[in-house]
Amino acid sequence: VTAVQTPALNVEKTADRGSYAAVGEVITYTLFAQNTGNVTLSDVVFTDDLTGFISTAITLAPGQIQTYTTTYTVSQSDLDRGEILNELKVDGVAPDQSVLSEVSDVRVVALQAASLDLNKTASQIVITQAGDLVTYNFVISNRGNVTLSNLELRDPKLGSGVLFTVGTLSPGEVRNYSAVYTVTQTDIDNRLVLNTATVTGLTPKGATVSAIDSALLVSLNFGGI
Repeated sequence: VTAVQTPALNVEKTADRGSYAAVGEVITYTLFAQNTGNVTLSDVVFTDDLTGFISTAITLAPGQIQTYTTTYTVSQSDLDRGEILNELKVDGVAPDQSVLSEVSDVRVVALQAASLDLNKTASQIVITQAGDLVTYNFVISNRGNVTLSNLELRDPKLGSGVLFTVGTLSPGEVRNYSAVYTVTQTDIDNRLVLNTATVTGLTPKGATVSAIDSALLVSLNFGGI
């Protein structure tokens, strides 16, 4: 009588969370395999490429279950990518030397929060005559948790087009810029000079992010009698 051999393997992978929001968060994965066939499987090996986990070879009898846990630490690239897709592969050998290979994956999503800040200040508030030189200082900060790219600073009072090409800012990174403005007679006559700057850029998903700030100059123009 010939036995009807039906080797089979059920594989599942789960994560202890569905989302992440910061670099350094640790995700714990549970790796599960069960021999659902009717023959013993040998040389059963669990492989998780993302975490670098590789189990030692074991034997699984019919119905037997084996589990492991492994961890992964979130990186900045994971936040920028928007998700972590992690696959478990389990291989085993049936008595007839045929190889079973089953996979299971789990997806954990990033809670991306883009935030850009611009702080603009002037070296002085009061202007008295045409030709006065005012230095504007710009502090650009990435206050979110994703990398921002294609950042450009514009200030129409200081020239048309892009004033500074900022480029890329990582979370927490700060850039400082300055530019000199020469006061005109029109500024003196108008008494108030409100100057607004704008910085714009892109999130990892291509959405536009921006920030604006202004600085006010006051002219001590008392006019004539």
